[in-house]
Amino acid sequence: MILALINFCVSRNKTFSFAMIIDIYQKKLSLGDKYKVFINDILTYVVSKQPLQLKPEILVMGADNNMLKIRIVKCLQWIKAKYVISFSESQIYTFKTVSYFRSHFQCITKDAVYDIYRHRGRKCSIYKDHDQIAWWQKDLITWLEGDTYRITSNENADIDLLISFCLILDNYTSGNKGEDVLTINLGYMGLQAKRFNKEWVPNRQKLSSTDRSTNN
Repeated sequence: MILALINFCVSRNKTFSFAMIIDIYQKKLSLGDKYKVFINDILTYVVSKQPLQLKPEILVMGADNNMLKIRIVKCLQWIKAKYVISFSESQIYTFKTVSYFRSHFQCITKDAVYDIYRHRGRKCSIYKDHDQIAWWQKDLITWLEGDTYRITSNENADIDLLISFCLILDNYTSGNKGEDVLTINLGYMGLQAKRFNKEWVPNRQKLSSTDRSTNN
């Protein structure tokens, strides 16, 4: 009986048993938004957005030492998204729109191609070299605060890139909205380049020696 109960509990939680869970909480301010980023319930990063610049910046700082970890710069574009993600002087990548009408975005690093797809509603998926590695969902309702996101990813995924993608799309789709008592997020209503995969679950893999995240 006890063994059956344990097996039932394991099966109920198998979707998240090997997952990295990233929660991003936004605080809307009049002169730039703030974010707190939790990785598996541990406060890891604090984020500030500097909107009053020719090229607005998003700065991701370590929560424990306030050191700059990621710099995201918005490039001047008319409709399509274009952002530069900097981890160091030698690790600079561009996030850009592939299809505006189907809400498909891409970021090419030195060793992989990341495709980011928005789905109808409040979900978004991330693929690395055509294989899904993560997805996130925005909360439907927020009170007195900004948007809230939860990212579910493979255990060995590049967490910093996933966080960057989420912050970029929040900036691109939400802009500089003011403070609201109540926010209702109905999500994306347009065409899709790829449907959301309801069957996907995160996996657990040994970290590769070439993984950028192992060098941080």
